[in-house]
Amino acid sequence: MQIFSALGIILFGKSVLAHFGDLGKALYSLFTCITLDDWLDIYKAFQEEGQTLKMMGAIYFIIFIMSEAFICANLLVAVVTSRLWESLFTHTKEEQREEEPSLEESQNQAPRAGWLCG
Repeated sequence: MQIFSALGIILFGKSVLAHFGDLGKALYSLFTCITLDDWLDIYKAFQEEGQTLKMMGAIYFIIFIMSEAFICANLLVAVVTSRLWESLFTHTKEEQREEEPSLEESQNQAPRAGWLCG
């Protein structure tokens, strides 16, 4: 995201100051685009600046949104998968503990050879 924000500052910093004037604004604007919340409001600023900037902005946002959506989806799948494996491992360990008799139970149930030999 920092690479795209630096690229946005280089490409659009002088034209779209409200969203790409500095690094903080650029990062916030790109975070807004990742969440797909009001990214069209940011793009409207590009439309007001002219046809060339509109096309450059469209290409920039398409590449950014698609790449970040792919990365976020992969991260989500990775986190869910790792939590699933962790939960499965923990559940399996708990089941094994419940199935194994405790040491005290096994001593109480086992017959003692000493009392048989009298």
